[in-house]
Amino acid sequence: MGPKDHGIEQRAPVEFLRRMLAIIEAGTVELPAFPQVVIRVQEVLKNPNYSLQMIVRPISADPTLANRLLNMANSTAFNATGRVIIDLSVALTRLGAQKVYSVVLAHAKNWHVNDAVCEAVGMQTDVLAVRSGPPTLTDVLVAGMRLANRMMNSGDTSSLSSGGVLARLNLSIEECRGLIGEAEAEVRALARALHS
Repeated sequence: MGPKDHGIEQRAPVEFLRRMLAIIEAGTVELPAFPQVVIRVQEVLKNPNYSLQMIVRPISADPTLANRLLNMANSTAFNATGRVIIDLSVALTRLGAQKVYSVVLAHAKNWHVNDAVCEAVGMQTDVLAVRSGPPTLTDVLVAGMRLANRMMNSGDTSSLSSGGVLARLNLSIEECRGLIGEAEAEVRALARALHS
């Protein structure tokens, strides 16, 4: 590789970052949505009185996942009779709730997300939950969302109220303000670096 090729190789990451900055500034960033089926199945399984139909509904809305579960239920490991199953309800009954949930989480891993993160994302909307024990990834996620909200809307005092998730993470309001300040400084530094 000659010196000319080396220069092109070095400029490529800078060009990529400049394009990304332009996209961010234009507000046209489109990230793939986290699979809603994972969140819905988690919510159903949290209900101690869930029914099979309650699990079938969200899964049937995702054809790729439904097909994967049908194929699994028809495999020799789960179908000793060899009779082909075409009904999703029968397939889920044969696999059992735990196996179905594992497959749903694996389906989310197509997004390269591990189980703990999937669970944290699924539980983030449960704002009324009273959590005990050590802080969890859900706490970190909720705190991050509150800090980001405050960063975007400095007049929102509710996002930094004491107690709740911030207390679980041992973060004072002053520490939160410090984190927001650091994040703003990093964003400004990145913007300057990309514009130079």
